[in-house]
Amino acid sequence: MNRAGAGTSRRDPAPWRAVQRVLEKTRWFAALAADAAVVLSAVTMAWAVAKGGLFVVDLVQDGAWKDSQPIADLLTIQEAHGSTKVPVTLTWAPHIKPLPKAVPNSFLLTAAACGADIRVAHPRGYELSAEVRAEAEAYAAATGGKITYTHDQDAALEGSAAVYAKAWGPSTQSGLTAAPMADLGAWMPTAAHMQKAAKEAIFTHCLPVRRNLEVHDSVLDGPWSRVVDEAENRFHVQRATIHALLAKR
Repeated sequence: MNRAGAGTSRRDPAPWRAVQRVLEKTRWFAALAADAAVVLSAVTMAWAVAKGGLFVVDLVQDGAWKDSQPIADLLTIQEAHGSTKVPVTLTWAPHIKPLPKAVPNSFLLTAAACGADIRVAHPRGYELSAEVRAEAEAYAAATGGKITYTHDQDAALEGSAAVYAKAWGPSTQSGLTAAPMADLGAWMPTAAHMQKAAKEAIFTHCLPVRRNLEVHDSVLDGPWSRVVDEAENRFHVQRATIHALLAKR
């Protein structure tokens, strides 16, 4: 059921396809009728019944959350800096269509649970839901983390040890229907953006990515990029999850 979308560049999957082995997986996208809603889709449930499974774990993505991806993200940051309690920037990026908030929701919650100093940067009207933000604040309070929201991308990048870029659609409360690309194209991360971050900063993205629309080649192919390591770490997280579940059966 999972297939590469039109945004997948042939250059990005190649390095990690050889090491990724997933037993069974599904991927689906919810309609943008709510900012954080459905956790399990009818498609996933039908697949589970057809397979005769006793439980379903969404290792890839549903409309509101991602399970394995944010753990892989924080593992990549841990590998680069020896800690997850570092300044990280979650920045909105342009796209040709509004996308679900599964990635930003999950990254924000997981980074907060890991005690990171998180700067969330996005244009006006692209706020994450109040429920997600409240949950993230609770995690940050428990772990000594910090969360800052801003419409100033440059300020969010300054001194950041890790930059996570992802496109997502506008808030359902904003009245916006799609990203006005002519106005927001400057949000695409470039080498100039990364130079505002800390000297040792890394760049992460969940892939696939629309090159030179969502993220510039100079970043994806530059010294900051850890997107291949990040993709491999997702495989390891998924493998560990499957092993833990099967070991209990």
